[in-house]
Amino acid sequence: MSARRIFSSLVVTLALAAAACGGGDDATGPSGPGGPPPSQSKGTLVITNAAPTGSGLFIRTRACNTSGAWSSDLLGDPNNGAGAIMFGGETGSWQVDPGCYDVRVTPSEVGLDYFFANGIQVVGGQSVTVTIDAFPLDI
Repeated sequence: MSARRIFSSLVVTLALAAAACGGGDDATGPSGPGGPPPSQSKGTLVITNAAPTGSGLFIRTRACNTSGAWSSDLLGDPNNGAGAIMFGGETGSWQVDPGCYDVRVTPSEVGLDYFFANGIQVVGGQSVTVTIDAFPLDI
C-alpha cells in the first residue's frame, strides 16, 4: 500500500471519529437535541458584621452537611468589599457557585468563639445575606 493511500485512510478515519464524537457544540446549543445549556451563573454571598462586639478575622465556607476541609479565607479576596478583617458595620460579598454552604467566621478577639451559619442556600444570579449578630463566648 502506498504512503498516499495510508495517509488518505488515516484522514478519513479521523474525520469519521470526530463526527461520531459530536465534533461541534451544536448538540448543547439552543437548537440541539440537548436544549439550552444549564445556567452557569454564580450567586452572591453577602456577609455583614452587625455584632455589637467582635470582628471577623477569617471567613470560610464548605458544602453543607460535610465534615471536609473549610475553604480558604474569603477575606483574603481583595475584591470583596471588606478589608483583611471585617469590623463591626462592614459588609463583604463574594461570587460563589450555586449550592448549599456552611459559613464559619473566626473572631479576631481572644475569648470569642466561631460564628456559624449553616445551610445557606445560594442560587445562581441571586444574593443571599448572612448577618453576624453576635460572636458566642468561648467558655
